[in-house]
Amino acid sequence: MASKKEIVNDIRSQCGNLITTKAAGKYLGLCPKATREFLEDVPRYEVGRKRCYMAIDLANKLCISET
Repeated sequence: MASKKEIVNDIRSQCGNLITTKAAGKYLGLCPKATREFLEDVPRYEVGRKRCYMAIDLANKLCISET
């Protein structure tokens, strides 16, 4: 199992530090509905009309869901 730091670095290398919902779904390999459901409790930021997530917050969610 990868550490949280490795996951954050992987997300940042593939998507950047601020990730849109669409990019998060592509990274996770989920359909749009499943992506929205998975990211419900992750802190989000509204940038224009887009919902964005920080790489560290997404990594935290992934580490919690693995245990």
